[in-house]
Amino acid sequence: MFNKNLHKISFIALLFAFILQQSSCNVAGGGSTFSKDGLSFQIPQGWAITNQDTIGNEGVYVACEKKGFGETTFASFTWMYGEFDIDRNIQIQRDAILQNPLFLKWRTQITDPQKSNFAQYAALKSTYTTRLKDQEVRGDIYCFNCGNKAVTVMWQGTANDLITDAEAWQQIRESFRCANK
Repeated sequence: MFNKNLHKISFIALLFAFILQQSSCNVAGGGSTFSKDGLSFQIPQGWAITNQDTIGNEGVYVACEKKGFGETTFASFTWMYGEFDIDRNIQIQRDAILQNPLFLKWRTQITDPQKSNFAQYAALKSTYTTRLKDQEVRGDIYCFNCGNKAVTVMWQGTANDLITDAEAWQQIRESFRCANK
C-alpha cells in the first residue's frame, strides 16, 4: 500500500514539476538558503523557489528555478518521511518519466540506474533525454536516503540551458545538507 502511494505521489510530483517549468511564478528571491525539515541548499543568485508544497502528511515537494522569460532549468526536491529502498524509488521515478504525458514515450530515453553521489550522499542516478517543442530536454534523477527521509532530486532543462546553468547546479549540489528533524 505504501509503495503504491509513493508511486502515485512521485508521478504527481514529477508532473507538477514539468507544469511549473512551463509556467513559472517566482515566490522567493535568489542568493539565499532554503531550509525545511532538516534539508537545506543555497538558492543561486537569479534563482527562486517557485513552489513549496506538502504531500499530505507523507512528505514535501520544493521546486527551484532560474528566473526569467524563456528559462528552462529547474531543480526539484521531493522527500518522503522515512527511508525507502532506493532501487525501488529510482524505478518509480523512471516509470513516472516514461508515463509523463508531456513526454512522448517513443522519443524519451532513460538510462539504467547507476551508483552516484548527490552532495555527500550515496545515491542512484538515472539520466533522461527527450524533445519538447523542438528542443532537446535533459534531466538527471537522484534517489537516496538521508536524515530519515527518502529524497528524490531532479535537475532538468534544455541542453543549452544546462550548460549555461552548470555553475548554479554545482552550487546547489555542494551546499545540499540533510539532517534528522
